[in-house]
Amino acid sequence: MDLGQQQQRVVLAILLLNVNRSLNQQQLMSDLWGMTPPAHEVNLLQRHASGLRRVLEPGRRPRSPSRLLTWTAAGYRLTVPPDRLDLHDFDREVRRARAARSAGDLPAAAVALHEALGLSRGQVCEGLSGPSVEAERQRLEERRLKVLEERIEVDLDLRDPFDLVGELRRLVADQPTRESLYGLLMLALYRAGHQAEALAAFRQARRSSHERSSHERIGTEPTERLQRLHQRILAGDTALDVPQPSLAAASAAGLRSGPAGLGSSVTGSAYGPAGSGSVSAESGPQQPDRTTPWFPSNCRTT
Repeated sequence: MDLGQQQQRVVLAILLLNVNRSLNQQQLMSDLWGMTPPAHEVNLLQRHASGLRRVLEPGRRPRSPSRLLTWTAAGYRLTVPPDRLDLHDFDREVRRARAARSAGDLPAAAVALHEALGLSRGQVCEGLSGPSVEAERQRLEERRLKVLEERIEVDLDLRDPFDLVGELRRLVADQPTRESLYGLLMLALYRAGHQAEALAAFRQARRSSHERSSHERIGTEPTERLQRLHQRILAGDTALDVPQPSLAAASAAGLRSGPAGLGSSVTGSAYGPAGSGSVSAESGPQQPDRTTPWFPSNCRTT
């Protein structure tokens, strides 16, 4: 479809990010132009809405009501069925994963998380600009990263941890200020039998923290959670090892790494929006410390 000029595509993006909700003209114009609207902004917005109706419903007769983009007393509303928007699909898979994880079904959680992240194809609303779109892009990227960390946590209990080391090194390089990724890298290296490299990853996290604090002129050290993990690795804490029941369940479900397993699928290729909700791994059944994620707070989003 030819969605028209960039500003018209931005209007569509805003409506999709608020799908099945009504946005009044003032809100939509603020999302589109911020504090510097152009002259005749109401007419320009109406022109973009008309252009989108023609594109989205090419067979609609002139002046007949639109079934998709409607104008009501509350404002503009774009109606999209749940199965027609990838963000809806993503949220559904994340909810399914968190329910399975709370129930202790890690293989099912892993499959759902891989499915969710596999839906992403590049940056959200790539090439579009505007106050609302840019804010939503950052918010959805943060959600994606949290779900990606959750997927790695689950995979660490189900697969050979060394298979995840390369992905985690790339993620740390891309996100050098994200301490949770350093923790997952340290845990993966330790479980793979590379204790010295796990300790080196902590030193790398500490250097990154010091460089950031020097730039921002604040005193910063790795968080207590990361320091505690460092001490446990230093002491060779066997409670950090992969729980054997998880490995057995993964093997039975065919989720171990290899040509036919989950390890050969979308690992590390997903860069897109993340799921919503407030379900936490901590809300599931109580388990021994060695079987709970070392960074359970990553499983919680708002």
